[in-house]
Amino acid sequence: MRGTRIRAADGYRPIETLSVGDRVAAHFAGQAPITDISSFTLSRTGPAGTWGGAARPVRVKRGALGENLPAADICLTASHAVFMDGSLVPVGNLVNGTSIVLETAEGHDTLDFSMSSCAAMTYWMRRARPASRAASPG
Repeated sequence: MRGTRIRAADGYRPIETLSVGDRVAAHFAGQAPITDISSFTLSRTGPAGTWGGAARPVRVKRGALGENLPAADICLTASHAVFMDGSLVPVGNLVNGTSIVLETAEGHDTLDFSMSSCAAMTYWMRRARPASRAASPG
């Protein structure tokens, strides 16, 4: 989400200030260059004006995933995967009502999200696919 601070080679920076080629912390590669950046705006839906679906915002509070992980509160979409116990898990599956919560974003009708990809993560994701899936078309 806009304002989320990402650990880059030159220190923590708001995600919206990052560019392709900037080096950021990568779990499997130490520091890796960003290869792609995209963004989208999430809007409340329905007559009640709720956040819904896989894009529903989830707040992961500081330390919820381990000691100092994350280092500060972070807001992700429910479908965003986080690395836990050797697996990637959608953060929406980890909501516990205390340290990982559904974000209400009171006073906001929209939320701006940015996503970045690193070559190191793409490589790891390809290697982590089950063989049957890797062989399937598409």
